[in-house]
Amino acid sequence: MSFIRYFIALLTFLLFTAASLVAQNKVLIIAGAGGTPEFENMFYQQAVGLHDLLIESFGYESKDIVVLVADTPDSIEQIYAKATAKNIRNYFVNDASGMSSQSNLFCFFIGHDSYDNEWGKFNISGKDLRDFDYSQLLNSVPFNKLLFINMASASGTFIDKLSKENRVIITATRDGFEKNATQFASQFLETLSN
Repeated sequence: MSFIRYFIALLTFLLFTAASLVAQNKVLIIAGAGGTPEFENMFYQQAVGLHDLLIESFGYESKDIVVLVADTPDSIEQIYAKATAKNIRNYFVNDASGMSSQSNLFCFFIGHDSYDNEWGKFNISGKDLRDFDYSQLLNSVPFNKLLFINMASASGTFIDKLSKENRVIITATRDGFEKNATQFASQFLETLSN
């Protein structure tokens, strides 16, 4: 992952934020399934870190940010809803459906993706949703602009499935075959923090 990609993601986020101070922005942060305690903890910490950074440095209110986590580390009290297909769908039906055509939606996916040569899937608790499913969910929401950053391995398939007018889709990989864990989330957070 080159520095250029992080820079583009950061610049896009800042432009969206600056251009939409009047608009009501909504943020969805999902920490996906880690598979190991090390990744579970890392994804959780990155999601919480992004949540806190958006509030402290970018002026977001807690009510406008939803965090879903697949795995809460054992040493931490569960305060966020679980990242399940049902809870993700509920977000788009309940929280995001109240958006207007003046609102912007920011989606941040932190974790692992998988690819079966047909569909990309973001790994969550229980049955994973496909890139196509996320496309359908996004199509149901009346937003002005979308910034969707999938920071997971094998995330490149989301570009084709989610791309549309007024949407910026950024992924950590070019396609679904790049399956190694990425450093995108940690680099993105570090860049946003500075």
